[in-house]
Amino acid sequence: MSAAELFLWPSGLPILLLVPASWVLLRSLDLRRSRRLRELLGPRGAALGAETSPRRRTLSRVLSVGGLCCALVAALQPVGGRPLPGAEDHGLDVVVCLDVSRSMLARDLAPSRLQRARRTLQELARHARSDRIALVAFAGEARLMAPLTRDGDSLAEVAELVDTLTVQRGGTDLAAALELCATALGEATGEHEVIIVLTDGEDLEGRGQRTAQTLAERGITVHCVGFGSAEGARIPVQQGDGAEVFLRDGDGQEVVSVMDRSSLEAMARVTGGAFLAAAGHESPLVDLYEDHVSGMKGKVLSGADEGSRGNGFQWPLLAAFVMWTLGLSVTERRRP
Repeated sequence: MSAAELFLWPSGLPILLLVPASWVLLRSLDLRRSRRLRELLGPRGAALGAETSPRRRTLSRVLSVGGLCCALVAALQPVGGRPLPGAEDHGLDVVVCLDVSRSMLARDLAPSRLQRARRTLQELARHARSDRIALVAFAGEARLMAPLTRDGDSLAEVAELVDTLTVQRGGTDLAAALELCATALGEATGEHEVIIVLTDGEDLEGRGQRTAQTLAERGITVHCVGFGSAEGARIPVQQGDGAEVFLRDGDGQEVVSVMDRSSLEAMARVTGGAFLAAAGHESPLVDLYEDHVSGMKGKVLSGADEGSRGNGFQWPLLAAFVMWTLGLSVTERRRP
Protein backbone atom coordinates (compact mmCIF):
# COMPACT_ATOMS: atom_id res chain seq x y z
CA MET A 1 0.00 0.00 0.00
CA SER A 2 1.16 3.52 -0.72
CA ALA A 3 1.69 6.19 1.92
CA ALA A 4 -1.36 8.06 0.63
CA GLU A 5 -3.51 5.02 1.44
CA LEU A 6 -2.07 4.70 4.96
CA PHE A 7 -2.00 8.34 6.08
CA LEU A 8 -4.10 11.45 5.51
CA TRP A 9 -0.87 13.50 5.65
CA PRO A 10 1.57 11.37 3.63
CA SER A 11 3.81 14.33 2.79
CA GLY A 12 4.76 14.53 6.47
CA LEU A 13 6.55 11.15 6.51
CA PRO A 14 10.02 12.77 6.79
CA ILE A 15 9.20 13.78 10.37
CA LEU A 16 9.70 10.12 11.35
CA LEU A 17 13.43 10.75 10.91
CA LEU A 18 13.22 12.46 14.29
CA VAL A 19 12.89 9.00 15.90
CA PRO A 20 16.39 7.63 15.10
CA ALA A 21 17.82 11.12 15.57
CA SER A 22 16.40 11.35 19.10
CA TRP A 23 17.70 7.85 19.95
CA VAL A 24 21.21 8.76 18.83
CA LEU A 25 21.01 12.00 20.79
CA LEU A 26 19.89 10.33 24.02
CA ARG A 27 22.54 7.59 23.78
CA SER A 28 25.27 10.13 23.13
CA LEU A 29 24.11 12.16 26.14
CA ASP A 30 24.22 9.02 28.31
CA LEU A 31 27.77 8.22 27.21
CA ARG A 32 28.86 11.80 27.77
CA ARG A 33 27.30 11.79 31.23
CA SER A 34 29.10 8.55 32.21
CA ARG A 35 32.41 9.88 30.94
CA ARG A 36 32.12 13.13 32.89
CA LEU A 37 31.21 11.24 36.08
CA ARG A 38 34.36 9.15 35.78
CA GLU A 39 36.44 12.26 35.21
CA LEU A 40 34.94 14.14 38.15
CA LEU A 41 34.60 11.34 40.73
CA GLY A 42 37.52 9.12 39.85
CA PRO A 43 37.39 5.79 41.81
CA ARG A 44 34.12 6.78 43.46
CA GLY A 45 32.48 6.92 40.01
CA ALA A 46 32.67 3.12 39.75
CA ALA A 47 30.81 2.74 43.04
CA LEU A 48 28.15 5.20 41.93
CA GLY A 49 27.81 3.40 38.60
CA ALA A 50 27.21 0.13 40.42
CA GLU A 51 24.05 1.64 41.97
CA THR A 52 22.54 2.33 38.54
CA SER A 53 21.15 -0.19 36.10
CA PRO A 54 22.08 0.14 32.40
CA ARG A 55 19.09 -2.01 31.50
CA ARG A 56 16.66 0.25 33.34
CA ARG A 57 18.24 3.30 31.69
CA THR A 58 17.91 1.68 28.27
CA LEU A 59 14.28 0.77 29.02
CA SER A 60 13.56 4.39 29.94
CA ARG A 61 15.10 5.61 26.69
CA VAL A 62 13.16 3.02 24.64
CA LEU A 63 9.88 4.15 26.19
CA SER A 64 10.68 7.81 25.57
CA VAL A 65 11.68 7.31 21.93
CA GLY A 66 8.83 4.85 21.35
CA GLY A 67 6.37 7.42 22.68
CA LEU A 68 7.81 10.02 20.32
CA CYS A 69 7.45 7.61 17.41
CA CYS A 70 3.78 6.98 18.24
CA ALA A 71 3.10 10.70 18.61
CA LEU A 72 4.62 11.41 15.19
CA VAL A 73 2.58 8.62 13.62
CA ALA A 74 -0.52 10.21 15.16
CA ALA A 75 0.48 13.52 13.55
CA LEU A 76 0.50 11.79 10.16
CA GLN A 77 -3.18 10.91 10.77
CA PRO A 78 -3.25 7.19 9.96
CA VAL A 79 -6.32 5.98 8.14
CA GLY A 80 -8.54 3.73 10.21
CA GLY A 81 -10.78 1.25 8.46
CA ARG A 82 -12.04 1.20 4.89
CA PRO A 83 -14.32 3.66 3.10
CA LEU A 84 -17.90 3.05 4.05
CA PRO A 85 -20.03 1.54 1.25
CA GLY A 86 -22.80 3.80 -0.02
CA ALA A 87 -21.04 6.96 1.21
CA GLU A 88 -20.31 8.28 -2.28
CA ASP A 89 -21.43 11.80 -3.14
CA HIS A 90 -22.17 13.15 -6.58
CA GLY A 91 -21.45 16.58 -7.95
CA LEU A 92 -19.87 18.67 -10.70
CA ASP A 93 -16.40 20.08 -11.19
CA VAL A 94 -16.60 23.82 -11.80
CA VAL A 95 -13.58 26.02 -12.51
CA VAL A 96 -14.24 29.74 -12.09
CA CYS A 97 -11.84 31.92 -14.07
CA LEU A 98 -11.62 35.44 -12.58
CA ASP A 99 -10.18 38.39 -14.49
CA VAL A 100 -7.95 40.49 -12.20
CA SER A 101 -6.55 42.85 -14.85
CA ARG A 102 -6.60 46.59 -14.13
CA SER A 103 -9.60 47.11 -16.41
CA MET A 104 -11.64 45.27 -13.77
CA LEU A 105 -11.12 48.26 -11.46
CA ALA A 106 -13.53 50.30 -13.59
CA ARG A 107 -16.61 51.42 -11.66
CA ASP A 108 -19.42 51.09 -14.17
CA LEU A 109 -20.56 48.32 -11.80
CA ALA A 110 -20.63 49.36 -8.15
CA PRO A 111 -18.38 49.33 -6.23
CA SER A 112 -16.13 48.07 -9.08
CA ARG A 113 -16.16 45.27 -11.62
CA LEU A 114 -13.63 43.24 -9.62
CA GLN A 115 -15.35 43.65 -6.28
CA ARG A 116 -18.69 42.72 -7.82
CA ALA A 117 -17.13 39.63 -9.43
CA ARG A 118 -15.56 38.55 -6.14
CA ARG A 119 -18.85 38.96 -4.32
CA THR A 120 -20.79 36.83 -6.80
CA LEU A 121 -18.05 34.18 -6.68
CA GLN A 122 -18.40 34.03 -2.90
CA GLU A 123 -22.15 33.63 -3.31
CA LEU A 124 -21.62 30.66 -5.64
CA ALA A 125 -19.08 29.08 -3.26
CA ARG A 126 -21.71 29.03 -0.52
CA HIS A 127 -24.55 28.07 -2.86
CA ALA A 128 -23.10 25.07 -4.73
CA ARG A 129 -22.17 22.96 -1.70
CA SER A 130 -22.43 19.61 -3.49
CA ASP A 131 -19.96 20.57 -6.26
CA ARG A 132 -16.22 21.02 -6.31
CA ILE A 133 -15.11 24.52 -7.33
CA ALA A 134 -11.65 25.74 -8.33
CA LEU A 135 -10.46 29.32 -8.79
CA VAL A 136 -8.11 30.61 -11.48
CA ALA A 137 -7.05 34.27 -11.47
CA PHE A 138 -5.69 35.76 -14.66
CA ALA A 139 -4.43 38.93 -16.27
CA GLY A 140 -1.44 38.73 -18.63
CA GLU A 141 -0.87 35.24 -17.22
CA ALA A 142 -2.95 32.78 -15.21
CA ARG A 143 -2.53 31.46 -11.67
CA LEU A 144 -4.36 28.66 -9.88
CA MET A 145 -5.54 30.16 -6.59
CA ALA A 146 -7.54 27.18 -5.31
CA PRO A 147 -7.75 23.61 -6.67
CA LEU A 148 -11.07 21.80 -6.91
CA THR A 149 -12.62 21.79 -3.44
CA ARG A 150 -15.98 21.42 -1.74
CA ASP A 151 -14.92 23.75 1.07
CA GLY A 152 -16.95 26.76 0.02
CA ASP A 153 -15.99 28.84 3.04
CA SER A 154 -12.27 28.50 2.32
CA LEU A 155 -12.82 29.30 -1.34
CA ALA A 156 -14.77 32.42 -0.38
CA GLU A 157 -11.86 33.54 1.81
CA VAL A 158 -9.40 33.04 -1.04
CA ALA A 159 -11.66 35.03 -3.38
CA GLU A 160 -11.65 37.91 -0.90
CA LEU A 161 -7.85 38.14 -1.14
CA VAL A 162 -7.64 38.16 -4.95
CA ASP A 163 -6.85 41.56 -6.49
CA THR A 164 -4.94 43.14 -9.36
CA LEU A 165 -1.62 42.36 -7.63
CA THR A 166 -2.33 38.61 -7.51
CA VAL A 167 -0.92 38.16 -11.03
CA GLN A 168 2.32 39.98 -11.75
CA ARG A 169 2.08 40.27 -15.52
CA GLY A 170 -0.40 42.87 -16.78
CA GLY A 171 -2.71 42.58 -19.73
CA THR A 172 -5.49 40.07 -20.43
CA ASP A 173 -4.65 36.62 -21.78
CA LEU A 174 -7.88 34.62 -21.90
CA ALA A 175 -6.15 31.74 -23.69
CA ALA A 176 -3.68 31.17 -20.85
CA ALA A 177 -6.55 31.31 -18.38
CA LEU A 178 -8.63 28.73 -20.26
CA GLU A 179 -5.63 26.42 -20.68
CA LEU A 180 -4.98 26.49 -16.92
CA CYS A 181 -8.67 25.84 -16.26
CA ALA A 182 -8.48 22.75 -18.47
CA THR A 183 -5.41 21.60 -16.53
CA ALA A 184 -7.26 22.08 -13.23
CA LEU A 185 -10.07 19.84 -14.51
CA GLY A 186 -7.64 17.03 -15.33
CA GLU A 187 -8.93 14.31 -17.65
CA ALA A 188 -12.25 16.04 -18.19
CA THR A 189 -14.75 14.86 -20.80
CA GLY A 190 -17.13 17.77 -20.32
CA GLU A 191 -19.97 15.53 -19.15
CA HIS A 192 -19.56 16.59 -15.53
CA GLU A 193 -17.17 19.55 -15.83
CA VAL A 194 -17.64 23.19 -16.77
CA ILE A 195 -15.65 26.44 -16.92
CA ILE A 196 -17.14 29.82 -16.01
CA VAL A 197 -15.25 32.99 -16.97
CA LEU A 198 -15.81 36.26 -15.07
CA THR A 199 -14.34 39.08 -17.15
CA ASP A 200 -14.98 42.31 -19.03
CA GLY A 201 -14.02 40.48 -22.21
CA GLU A 202 -10.97 42.47 -23.28
CA ASP A 203 -8.84 39.69 -24.81
CA LEU A 204 -5.67 41.71 -25.48
CA GLU A 205 -3.75 38.63 -26.66
CA GLY A 206 -6.54 37.63 -29.05
CA ARG A 207 -6.16 33.86 -28.50
CA GLY A 208 -9.18 33.20 -26.30
CA GLN A 209 -11.51 32.26 -29.16
CA ARG A 210 -9.10 29.66 -30.56
CA THR A 211 -8.53 28.10 -27.15
CA ALA A 212 -12.28 27.94 -26.58
CA GLN A 213 -12.59 26.01 -29.84
CA THR A 214 -10.00 23.52 -28.57
CA LEU A 215 -11.99 23.05 -25.36
CA ALA A 216 -15.15 22.54 -27.37
CA GLU A 217 -13.46 19.68 -29.22
CA ARG A 218 -12.83 18.05 -25.82
CA GLY A 219 -16.49 18.53 -24.91
CA ILE A 220 -15.83 21.15 -22.21
CA THR A 221 -18.40 23.95 -21.98
CA VAL A 222 -17.36 27.53 -21.24
CA HIS A 223 -19.90 29.96 -19.81
CA CYS A 224 -19.16 33.68 -19.57
CA VAL A 225 -20.36 36.38 -17.18
CA GLY A 226 -19.56 39.85 -18.52
CA PHE A 227 -18.73 42.67 -16.11
CA GLY A 228 -18.95 46.22 -17.37
CA SER A 229 -21.13 48.29 -19.67
CA ALA A 230 -21.35 49.26 -23.33
CA GLU A 231 -20.55 52.87 -22.40
CA GLY A 232 -17.45 51.82 -20.49
CA ALA A 233 -15.66 53.57 -17.64
CA ARG A 234 -12.28 55.00 -16.77
CA ILE A 235 -9.76 52.89 -14.84
CA PRO A 236 -8.69 54.39 -11.49
CA VAL A 237 -5.12 53.84 -10.29
CA GLN A 238 -3.48 54.79 -7.01
CA GLN A 239 -0.34 56.96 -6.98
CA GLY A 240 2.44 56.58 -4.45
CA ASP A 241 1.07 59.41 -2.29
CA GLY A 242 -2.37 57.77 -2.19
CA ALA A 243 -3.96 60.16 -4.66
CA GLU A 244 -6.22 58.60 -7.27
CA VAL A 245 -5.82 59.29 -10.97
CA PHE A 246 -7.09 57.57 -14.10
CA LEU A 247 -5.06 55.34 -16.37
CA ARG A 248 -3.81 56.99 -19.57
CA ASP A 249 -2.49 55.52 -22.80
CA GLY A 250 0.76 56.35 -24.60
CA ASP A 251 -0.79 59.49 -26.10
CA GLY A 252 -1.82 60.80 -22.69
CA GLN A 253 -5.53 60.07 -23.22
CA GLU A 254 -7.59 58.53 -20.44
CA VAL A 255 -8.31 54.85 -21.09
CA VAL A 256 -11.99 53.92 -21.19
CA SER A 257 -12.63 50.20 -20.70
CA VAL A 258 -15.73 48.79 -22.41
CA MET A 259 -17.14 45.29 -21.88
CA ASP A 260 -16.59 43.28 -25.06
CA ARG A 261 -19.95 41.55 -25.12
CA SER A 262 -19.66 40.22 -28.66
CA SER A 263 -16.39 38.32 -28.07
CA LEU A 264 -17.70 36.79 -24.85
CA GLU A 265 -20.91 35.68 -26.53
CA ALA A 266 -18.90 34.15 -29.39
CA MET A 267 -16.55 32.32 -27.01
CA ALA A 268 -19.46 30.87 -25.04
CA ARG A 269 -21.36 29.96 -28.21
CA VAL A 270 -18.50 28.00 -29.75
CA THR A 271 -18.43 25.67 -26.72
CA GLY A 272 -22.21 25.44 -26.33
CA GLY A 273 -22.12 27.70 -23.30
CA ALA A 274 -24.16 30.72 -22.25
CA PHE A 275 -23.39 34.40 -21.77
CA LEU A 276 -24.83 36.54 -19.00
CA ALA A 277 -24.25 40.24 -18.39
CA ALA A 278 -23.72 40.99 -14.70
CA ALA A 279 -25.52 44.32 -14.94
CA GLY A 280 -29.13 43.91 -13.92
CA HIS A 281 -28.55 40.71 -11.91
CA GLU A 282 -28.19 40.71 -8.15
CA SER A 283 -26.31 37.38 -8.21
CA PRO A 284 -25.29 36.81 -11.84
CA LEU A 285 -23.02 33.83 -11.23
CA VAL A 286 -25.61 32.00 -9.13
CA ASP A 287 -28.27 32.78 -11.75
CA LEU A 288 -26.09 31.34 -14.54
CA TYR A 289 -25.31 28.30 -12.40
CA GLU A 290 -28.97 27.56 -11.73
CA ASP A 291 -30.02 28.07 -15.36
CA HIS A 292 -27.19 26.29 -17.20
CA VAL A 293 -25.00 24.25 -14.81
CA SER A 294 -26.95 22.73 -11.92
CA GLY A 295 -29.00 20.54 -14.26
CA MET A 296 -25.91 18.68 -15.50
CA LYS A 297 -25.43 15.09 -14.41
CA GLY A 298 -23.09 14.84 -11.44
CA LYS A 299 -20.30 12.32 -11.07
CA VAL A 300 -18.86 10.41 -8.14
CA LEU A 301 -16.32 12.89 -6.89
CA SER A 302 -12.83 11.48 -6.36
CA GLY A 303 -12.59 13.05 -2.93
CA ALA A 304 -16.10 12.20 -1.85
CA ASP A 305 -15.08 9.20 0.23
CA GLU A 306 -12.31 10.98 2.12
CA GLY A 307 -14.69 11.90 4.90
CA SER A 308 -15.58 8.23 5.44
CA ARG A 309 -11.95 7.21 5.89
CA GLY A 310 -11.57 7.10 9.63
CA ASN A 311 -8.81 9.18 11.16
CA GLY A 312 -7.10 6.77 13.52
CA PHE A 313 -4.74 9.24 15.23
CA GLN A 314 -6.24 8.49 18.66
CA TRP A 315 -4.66 5.04 19.03
CA PRO A 316 -0.99 5.93 18.41
CA LEU A 317 -1.51 9.04 20.52
CA LEU A 318 -2.83 6.88 23.36
CA ALA A 319 0.17 4.56 22.95
CA ALA A 320 2.50 7.57 23.17
CA PHE A 321 0.84 8.71 26.39
CA VAL A 322 1.16 5.25 27.94
CA MET A 323 4.83 4.90 26.96
CA TRP A 324 5.74 8.33 28.29
CA THR A 325 3.91 7.63 31.56
CA LEU A 326 5.74 4.32 32.00
CA GLY A 327 9.01 6.01 31.11
CA LEU A 328 8.56 8.50 33.94
CA SER A 329 8.01 5.64 36.40
CA VAL A 330 11.25 3.85 35.44
CA THR A 331 14.28 4.93 37.50
CA GLU A 332 17.86 4.15 36.72
CA ARG A 333 18.74 3.06 40.27
CA ARG A 334 18.92 -0.67 41.00
CA ARG A 335 16.40 -2.20 43.35
CA PRO A 336 17.88 -2.77 46.85
